[in-house]
Amino acid sequence: ITFFSIVLTDAAVPTFFFFFGFLYFYKAVPETMHWFSWGGYLQKTRRKTISLLVPYIMWNLVAIAIEPNCWDKPIPELLVGMWGVDGQGPWNGPLWFLRDLYILMVLAPVFEYIVRKTRFTLPVIFLCLIAGNFAGDRIVRGLSYVGIAYFSFGAYCGIFHKEIIVFLRQKKSAFLSLYFLLMIGRMATMHMGGSIAVLTTTIGKLEAQLYILSCIPAWVIIASFIGERTRNMGVWKWLAGSSFTIYVMHRLINSKISAVGLLILNKPEISGLEAVTLYSITITLTVSVCICACWLLKKNMITNLLFLGKRKR
Repeated sequence: ITFFSIVLTDAAVPTFFFFFGFLYFYKAVPETMHWFSWGGYLQKTRRKTISLLVPYIMWNLVAIAIEPNCWDKPIPELLVGMWGVDGQGPWNGPLWFLRDLYILMVLAPVFEYIVRKTRFTLPVIFLCLIAGNFAGDRIVRGLSYVGIAYFSFGAYCGIFHKEIIVFLRQKKSAFLSLYFLLMIGRMATMHMGGSIAVLTTTIGKLEAQLYILSCIPAWVIIASFIGERTRNMGVWKWLAGSSFTIYVMHRLINSKISAVGLLILNKPEISGLEAVTLYSITITLTVSVCICACWLLKKNMITNLLFLGKRKR
């Protein structure tokens, strides 16, 4: 359970930050080194407001509607909680990622200017990551160290038009070996010290960041080979099209599905095998429900826009 819920998912959000920064700036023209214009920036901001901020508000409202602990709170507290609650995430916890992503997008001209002027790369990224580990995770609510680090790294690759897939595949043996070596080391450390204990130690935090940094190139290499060797990409595109819904919706239903499973078992304590089985069933049902919800939301132009941030073409 630890392997699937922590080790394999640790790099998910940093990877999204990296590719968002990369794709956002990828239209830069290397010969002229000119990207930023207020017209292009405002156009991108309008599009991303629809695709990020509107779904952020709607899925928070869904969380407020179905979570009993929200029902007795006054409206001002509910509105403040949509941004964040007591320094934590918004009412729908995973949405902190959309919040931080939107802020980074608003600050895109600042990142573009700094990256072009300084051409900073890994040293600054590491400084941001280390600062985040020992200074409280985020500068202010909505602006996290991990977001700044990986968005900046992606912006660097996008602004200077780095051919990351070509480069990584040329060095695939080294990157994949490093990835699996760090994965084994992380599993071993967590097994020896206990997952939560190790995650909060200095060594555990540094090890986690090194492992996450190794995940991004390894995942890009693996995904490129899968795409190259898959004849029918329809299933992969279909799953990718549902990934946003799975992310914003899973926290709202997985605890309820596991609670039903515990009621069915009706035991004060469950064995390791029962725990793994319940975990697997919960994940499978959660993903299935989210995919079905995504399919239904796409059927209607209004729900597709409000909950998925997409216009039907």
